[in-house]
Amino acid sequence: APVENLAHVPLSFLTGDKDFMFYRHLLTKTTGEKLDSMQRLFPNEYKHRVELIPDKGHSIDYTPTTPWLAQHKRNAQPRHFIWENLEMDGLKRNAFYNLQVLEETDAYRTRYEFTADNSIDIKVDGVKYNATWKDPHWGIDMLFSKDLTPAQHGHLRVFLSDQLVDLKKKVTVRINGKQVFCGKVKSSKKTRKLSQELWGDPMRDFKHAVEVNW
Repeated sequence: APVENLAHVPLSFLTGDKDFMFYRHLLTKTTGEKLDSMQRLFPNEYKHRVELIPDKGHSIDYTPTTPWLAQHKRNAQPRHFIWENLEMDGLKRNAFYNLQVLEETDAYRTRYEFTADNSIDIKVDGVKYNATWKDPHWGIDMLFSKDLTPAQHGHLRVFLSDQLVDLKKKVTVRINGKQVFCGKVKSSKKTRKLSQELWGDPMRDFKHAVEVNW
């Protein structure tokens, strides 16, 4: 599971450093290092606290978690995020933040990087994982590198709001650097109903959207 998907949702992750079952101690350490790396790249997006509790197994004190989380808030409509769409039990998500996937790419996993800055830029890549370290006992893949290949086709619905762009002006959408839409975006009750059905989230109540193909 990619840590990139944890942007804008503060995370507290505590594990005993002697919690060896299922490699919890190693996976916690790796997750913390990856989140530290993402926070250096995007300082305001990856609020997290990942700690290995010394001399503890699976039973630890979780009471510090809630006070820490209470200091932070999620960003429901970020102007930048990365989403890697992956299968879980054979199924993929069809929507994330303000993107709805209408036609998936051919890749096993697809990575979307969304940026809103007067216009909308979306990078869409297929993702291939390469194992870089296996545990010596069970041979389980533990660490990975990623190869990204620009997606050649796809179909998205991009939901918009005044928090993301100036809807009084023309909106430009680019996919992998290619312009796929430029124009005024009208509001509609149908769009609002669809966004409510997708997320049921009052902080993502969108009235505007555009469909883009490439």
